[in-house]
Amino acid sequence: MLAVLSLPFNANAQKVENSFQKDFFDFRNSINQQFDSFVHHNDSVFIQFLADSWKEFKGIENKAPKPPKPVQQPQINNPLQPKAPDLKDTTKIIPDLIIHQFMPEKKDTLPPKVEAMGIVSSSFQFYGAEIAIPRPGDELPVLSSVTKEGIINYFKSAANSELINSLIIKVKRCATTCRLNDWGLTSLLMTAAQKLYSSKNEQVLLTWYALNRNGFNAKVGFNKERVYLLLPVKEKVYYTSYAIKGIDYYLFDFSPTPSDPNLLSIYEADYPGNKSAFSLLLTETPLLGNQNITKSIRPDRPFELKISRDLIDFYNNYPSCELKVFFGAPLSEDITRQLDKYFNPVLKNLNDDEKVAFLLSFVQRCIPYKTDQEQFGREKYLFAEETFYYPAADCEDRSILLAKLINHYTKLETIGLLYPDHVSLAVNMKDLERRKCFNYKEKHFYCCDATYLGAQCGEVMPRLMSSVPEIIDYY
Repeated sequence: MLAVLSLPFNANAQKVENSFQKDFFDFRNSINQQFDSFVHHNDSVFIQFLADSWKEFKGIENKAPKPPKPVQQPQINNPLQPKAPDLKDTTKIIPDLIIHQFMPEKKDTLPPKVEAMGIVSSSFQFYGAEIAIPRPGDELPVLSSVTKEGIINYFKSAANSELINSLIIKVKRCATTCRLNDWGLTSLLMTAAQKLYSSKNEQVLLTWYALNRNGFNAKVGFNKERVYLLLPVKEKVYYTSYAIKGIDYYLFDFSPTPSDPNLLSIYEADYPGNKSAFSLLLTETPLLGNQNITKSIRPDRPFELKISRDLIDFYNNYPSCELKVFFGAPLSEDITRQLDKYFNPVLKNLNDDEKVAFLLSFVQRCIPYKTDQEQFGREKYLFAEETFYYPAADCEDRSILLAKLINHYTKLETIGLLYPDHVSLAVNMKDLERRKCFNYKEKHFYCCDATYLGAQCGEVMPRLMSSVPEIIDYY
């Protein structure tokens, strides 16, 4: 009897479930149709903007700072009292950071493969991560002429291309999987565009179109020969910029030999609803390939670090920008785990002030000093991970590394100190007698100079005692 009675109940339940699924699919389709209609309307408005808002803009050159720096690492002569605790005898020599192995280590696993489309017929490498994309054949939009009409027609064709719009969605998912920031997404899109197009102008246009589809107010400008990508970066970038409606748009040229055009025709209008903000800040470390290079760090107790070559390559191609970006970027989880094995046994019984003293001495003595001009032939800021990778570092690179170590191993706040010809670090620690402090946000910060060899917490180079530095607040 129970079995007989259960039949209509199950049938009714199935009807309810089917009805629910139908309602859900109807609702989803309705939402999709509304969204498609909304996008189509915004595209139409934007295309009209593109037809009417082009003007000629003159670029402003933003040169990277080239402060004079000492050729030799400055060293303290008469340390002030009281001294920081002698945790380790590291004062006898200044050990070298040496290259243990140049060639990438052999790996048992392949780099991560990220699916960008359901049917795979092509792929490209993005700093060791394999990104799979379809081979589009003749379906790609093309640029008919380097004119505003040609750019408008490219946008129309891209907007009507199911392949292009699907590709953009999937590549965005890849960027999320790889933990890429705004710049990482842009770089990934440009790399995909370079795989699809041989023309630099069409590579730029696909990247521009994709960024607008992702909510950014990227723009393009053109002259007689080229189309250029323009991004409204919040941070200071040392590239040519164009002031459009009070916002600085920086020119990004992905060519091996980038050009620096003076006058460009640029449209003023924004895509409806898109945000202007675009940031180079890194809040997490990208997940890329797994090529490692081993470096030996030679303090009193030598240890080795396996450093991601793919991450170093990503950092090496990072835009030239203000120091705040480099101070704010975290060390990778992989490097942090390796450093913990070395530092945790040494630091476990120390208070925060003693930890700072030890870390300061470590950076002063275990990272060889060399100016950027000597090492790279130009001014080049390094992310903290890069300072472990390259043979030497100058004042700002050492300060950035020290900041990351203090942030990780203590609860103390740090700020950067930017002088006209020097970069140092300051730490919010308990009051130190007879030491110069910097008052910032109603807190006392004491100088911890990672370059001034032998200097303890609170000691400032004599030539800088009367100088007032600019504060680099990167939180």
